[in-house]
Amino acid sequence: MKIPLVNTTYFIREEETDGHHPMKFECNDGDIYYCKYRISVKKEELDCLAYEIIANRLLVALDIKTPDIALVQLSSDSCVKKDLKHNQRAWPNAICFGSKLIKASSLVNGTQLFASKKEVNRYTNHTDLIKIAAFDLMVDNCDRGRADNINLLESESVIDGKRQLTFYAIDHAFIFGGIDGLRFFKPDDNIHYGSKLIDSEYFNSYIKFVPKKLRLKVLEEFVNSYNEVYLKAIQSAFTLFHCSWEIPENLNERVVKFLSNPNRLSRISNKMYESLKLL
Repeated sequence: MKIPLVNTTYFIREEETDGHHPMKFECNDGDIYYCKYRISVKKEELDCLAYEIIANRLLVALDIKTPDIALVQLSSDSCVKKDLKHNQRAWPNAICFGSKLIKASSLVNGTQLFASKKEVNRYTNHTDLIKIAAFDLMVDNCDRGRADNINLLESESVIDGKRQLTFYAIDHAFIFGGIDGLRFFKPDDNIHYGSKLIDSEYFNSYIKFVPKKLRLKVLEEFVNSYNEVYLKAIQSAFTLFHCSWEIPENLNERVVKFLSNPNRLSRISNKMYESLKLL
């Protein structure tokens, strides 16, 4: 499955985040994208764009909601260099990773905890939180555990007169150990539990309103699905990287070893059962 290559047509703003400071552009397909490139002098930071694509292919294969993606070519006709305070290395024509805007959506505030089963059931896909928590452990996502930003969106819709919300998982540039682990992550590394959804107050406030039988069902379905799809999803991702990113040839092999290591998978399984109070 290919992803589109689009061009920027109108610069909206540069996001003031503490990560990649994504650039928000309208593009020539009529959609709006959050676009990422490297912001430091380290060229290997472009691996983070590959990580975003790997995560997207895995999430889609695992039937977890996440925004559509594209390769986005920055056009000098759509902005001027001084607009890009943090992304000047992308100007004038870099190929960026783009995450399509989800309409009628906002960032989830991880400090607003669940207080009732009714609040949980407002989300059409609330069990995705269990799958996302497991996914984050699988890929060692280092950027979803902070209370102020747990990198989840909630989109709002009205169905049969009822207001409903849907979760979307976003921002996966810092999987495989994050920026400090670029090109150094190993499958036999200790599993990092910091900055993970599974240990957040937000997740803990949610899971107590989910029956244990449902927790177990969702986890078992996730594990079975993961074993069936992860390898094909990874191979698909590696056909989508742009050649200008110069992703190292051995990344494919290292990612497969990382995601299939039996010792890691066993420890992750134990962690999930423990956190879901299933032991």
